[in-house]
Amino acid sequence: MNFTLRIPGPHDGAGFERARQLSWRAAYEGIFEEKLFREREEKFDARAESFGEWFAGLDSNGCDVEAGTGARRCARIAVDEKGEILGTVSTRQVPGETLDLQSLYIVPQAFGTGMGEALMRAVLPEGEPVTVEVLATNGRAVAFYRKHGFRDTGKTSTFAGYKTMILQRG
Repeated sequence: MNFTLRIPGPHDGAGFERARQLSWRAAYEGIFEEKLFREREEKFDARAESFGEWFAGLDSNGCDVEAGTGARRCARIAVDEKGEILGTVSTRQVPGETLDLQSLYIVPQAFGTGMGEALMRAVLPEGEPVTVEVLATNGRAVAFYRKHGFRDTGKTSTFAGYKTMILQRG
């Protein structure tokens, strides 16, 4: 599968949200109740608009500084030949804290293409410590991050009543 990485623009909010929702459903269908998916789908327009507004302020490196917190946020997307968004990645780093991989979403038809690795390389500086929070039930994601040097920190949290793991690299 051919894809190109680029910085998202204000017109990419809906595609970013679409890829996020498709990936989320593929990863968690059968784990989460259908109600949770429907609630997210009902918020599609608002989330797409919010992403578009964020992307409108990205600099030439695909980053901005979040008002109020001073956190540096970065994003990239992977698109096919037609410009359809197939993968997304975003990071956030509060000054003085470890870089956080906020999201990495790949649509199911692009699983196993190297897209996830390419997106991570685009936003994660080599050698810099980075954390990611992942649902412990998402074996595919846990295996992917471990393959790319992330290790279990022993810290956990919860999301929607399910245990998450905090992984770190570097």
